[in-house]
Amino acid sequence: MKKRIYRILEFFKNILFPPKCVFCEKIIEPNQRNRVCGDCGGEIEFCSDLVCCEKCGKPIVGFGEKRICYFCLNHSPKYFDRIVSAFIYDKIAKRAVVRYKTKGLSGHCEVFSTCLAARIFEEYPDIKFDFLCGVLPHNKNTDFDQVQLLCKKLSSKLDLLYRNDLFAQTRKTSKQSGLNFKQRLENLKESIEVKERETVEGKTILLIDDVCTTRATIIEYSRALKKAGAKRVYAATVATVRNNEK
Repeated sequence: MKKRIYRILEFFKNILFPPKCVFCEKIIEPNQRNRVCGDCGGEIEFCSDLVCCEKCGKPIVGFGEKRICYFCLNHSPKYFDRIVSAFIYDKIAKRAVVRYKTKGLSGHCEVFSTCLAARIFEEYPDIKFDFLCGVLPHNKNTDFDQVQLLCKKLSSKLDLLYRNDLFAQTRKTSKQSGLNFKQRLENLKESIEVKERETVEGKTILLIDDVCTTRATIIEYSRALKKAGAKRVYAATVATVRNNEK
């Protein structure tokens, strides 16, 4: 009886609010599981289809014996052990992530978390994480925390403990948009701390963010975790901006 009522409610829900592709917002079939239309599925640049840097996860064209991008080879970013991402922050993917961040669309999070979970299983198959955690909200003027929602979804999909309320901001920082790598790094420098050191001591941690732009955010949070005694810090983001020297 309950299943029948549920199917009836779903039927009317799909009529009143037909499901849309999270990337282009085109109406799709109600029984389509992943909410991605065929056109967008062929246009999205998934990192799993590209050769990516083994350190920061950004796509690379040329590489030597090790698959390390020019940036990581020359700057040797510290603290984080590795970053992986689900897809490239470009064109339709960028629009979808921005809509998710500004409108708080849970359907988008379901797709993003599924893609990111698959990427984590693919790239970190032998890593035994103690727990996952997420960066603090980028926009402090809204009640919606897109990274926290993403972490909750991933916690379930990965069967991994989610440590919320792990970080504290030690000082005010400026907006990151418009800043280059060095400026972002300086802006965030020592602005994050772990509240309880015993929570992370000796632990292998999965750090989550929505977009990896210049790597500065991941570096700062990884610094705070390593300073508090974390053994390893691996990061994963929904999308990554193409590699550059900015």
